[in-house]
Amino acid sequence: MTIQAWTFLVSRNQSIDYKTVVAPDFISEAKIRSLLTKVTEEDFTESGRISIREVNGSEVGNFTVVFRSVKARNNDIGEEGNKVLKDAVGREIYWVEGLVFQKNLPEMQYKIGESHLDQVHRYLQEKYREFWYEDKLSISYVIDLLKVTSGPDNNFRVLEPLVITLRPQLAEYQLPKKKELKNYKYPPGKPVRNKISLFRLVLIAITALLLTGIVWKAWSDLQPKICLSVTRDKTIEFHLQNQPPSSQKVLSGIEELKKLKKENEAAWIFLNGSLEVEKSLANQIKTEVNNQVDNQKGITKEAVSITIVPDEKTTSKLNIKNYPIDLAIALLQNKTVTSGKLEATIIEPISQKACPVMLYKCNYSLQFARQCL
Repeated sequence: MTIQAWTFLVSRNQSIDYKTVVAPDFISEAKIRSLLTKVTEEDFTESGRISIREVNGSEVGNFTVVFRSVKARNNDIGEEGNKVLKDAVGREIYWVEGLVFQKNLPEMQYKIGESHLDQVHRYLQEKYREFWYEDKLSISYVIDLLKVTSGPDNNFRVLEPLVITLRPQLAEYQLPKKKELKNYKYPPGKPVRNKISLFRLVLIAITALLLTGIVWKAWSDLQPKICLSVTRDKTIEFHLQNQPPSSQKVLSGIEELKKLKKENEAAWIFLNGSLEVEKSLANQIKTEVNNQVDNQKGITKEAVSITIVPDEKTTSKLNIKNYPIDLAIALLQNKTVTSGKLEATIIEPISQKACPVMLYKCNYSLQFARQCL
């Protein structure tokens, strides 16, 4: 003796959430595949226990589902091993596999066994592979199963029936056919929705959306902007021009500064350190520093400093603190620097869209640049 049934599967892959992967043809044609996901949603744990549930009042009539929950494994998608499959964030993936019968529960309860679901599992593996690799949903067709005889002490869990309440159709005020419209009188108490009222509703909705957008824009403009940045350091060494560096790939100090500025045009670069310069240049450098501080908008003597300390008979030490790189290049251009080392602090905004406007509004110093960022 055989009994007719349809297979179904509810599961997910690495990119698509749980849904009905395989559905019977008559359920798929009625466009109610999601009903099987709802029927089995109480059993998304691997218990190994078979559940049975009636569905009453659906668009395709009454039917019964028998199902169980297991974990999806490598061999289900054609790979070697028995490792549990996981989604993109590392969560284990479950299979809810089962059979659909167009019969009521008493007729089915003692005619289906675990061997039927083992057979279903093997059948569904090929369908699941198509879903895993191609996101393809499938339908199943009726199959014949051999009945088994099981006692009332079987391991089935009988769930409460799922009753579907369909929206009733209002036949009392059905509109007349096209030929009858000429002499038709609408029932009392049922006003006709005219085009003017509908137009007013649409106009009110559009106005409300526009006002909401204006308020939202004004509110967002008042919110403080957050400009994220990354900070890194680089060391610049100076030496006499007649004393070549240890490596031919190492540029002279001033050329290295120019290269650093060119490679980081969107960033703020501040210099700290000390340099040995010719003693005769001390007064000239002091004058140029004062001119830069006075002429450069946003820079203050408290935020940056360059001090000159007599060192030897022929040289002076130039101490640099938080000095912008473009001003330093202009200051040191065509001047003899005998030796020294500068540490360059590079502050680079992550978002070029939000940060540039804010950067130019900030004071021209390392301290205020970090506060602004």
